[in-house]
Amino acid sequence: MAHFPHESIGSGLQVNFSSFSNEKSSHEKIINNHPFNSQCELIIPLVGNDKKRLEEKIEEMKKRNELKEENHCYFQVFSSLSIFLNSQFSNSLFKDGQFFAFSHRSLVDSQNSFTLLPNGMLNLSLDKNSFQQLGLDGKPSSFFPPKDSRYDVQINLLSPKFVEGNAYYERVKKSLDRLSNVKYFCMKVKDGVSSSISFPKDVENSKFSIVSSKNQFKSAMIPKIDNSLLQFAFNNHLDGINNEEDYKDKIDEVEKNLESWYNWFGLISNGIERPFLNQFNCGFSLSLDYQLEKSPCLVYRWKGFLSSSFLLDIVKLARGLIELDEIPFVSLNTFGFNDANVAWSKGSHSFGGENNWSLFILPKENYIMFIAKGKFG
Repeated sequence: MAHFPHESIGSGLQVNFSSFSNEKSSHEKIINNHPFNSQCELIIPLVGNDKKRLEEKIEEMKKRNELKEENHCYFQVFSSLSIFLNSQFSNSLFKDGQFFAFSHRSLVDSQNSFTLLPNGMLNLSLDKNSFQQLGLDGKPSSFFPPKDSRYDVQINLLSPKFVEGNAYYERVKKSLDRLSNVKYFCMKVKDGVSSSISFPKDVENSKFSIVSSKNQFKSAMIPKIDNSLLQFAFNNHLDGINNEEDYKDKIDEVEKNLESWYNWFGLISNGIERPFLNQFNCGFSLSLDYQLEKSPCLVYRWKGFLSSSFLLDIVKLARGLIELDEIPFVSLNTFGFNDANVAWSKGSHSFGGENNWSLFILPKENYIMFIAKGKFG
């Protein structure tokens, strides 16, 4: 892991430098700690001479990796939250796999919402009126002025003491029964793929699969990689820097370059292939040099409720693609659900807070990971 002096660039954006070959690489841990993903996209610039053949190679590698989107399904359910207190149903969810659920299209800053994690922690975000009516233990939310307008409640469904007949269990069940039925997404993952869920007969549910698409920019402006800046970023050292002032200037230059890369990924995500024509309208400029020749750029996109294991399979695909000499870099951008009240496993999340990460994959197994956490409690 690189010892870069500035771990954050801009507001709420953290940057990690490492290598996939480094046994201390944290990329898997970071990805696993971000379970509620709504979309990801793989950005692949094609700068080789035989671009058609290069695209065919990419398709061949994609097939060999067997992503099999149809094996990664999730469910939309409409039920009472007290369903998770049914011991038979709950055991089927948490045994032999990981279960995730979150309320869908509940405005996290103004409506009641929930998330449920594999450790059995049910996280409720409640307005003041609901919190007082339910009578559950909780604390004021870190967000949403005015103060004490919203409350966070945590219930450990897998606690050995949380069993039928226990006074606290009965109080929670009674409280959850008083809440209106809620629409939510849920998913069970076992051995890296989605597993079936047997819902009670009276529970309304629908099954969905991940949706994939492919887009190509025919003449995108592809940035050049500044190897000297990367050398400094990864090693915190560059020959020729002998005083503190030059060192600080180089740090500023690296930060500006990295922020420009992050913004370039965002522009491509939004369909802007020639950034210099649009950067002034976007409120920022890009400190990047570009390839002399405009090149095609492929963007593969997956939408749905994406598991961390599915995203790690895409990382594996991306690592293989970078071994093709004609591809200078690959970027994997992943976006969380805005309406999940918890992100990064433990942090409370507000609607306005950023909730995504990007993996900037470079040759020789190196990578830079941008983690946008925004504001969390």
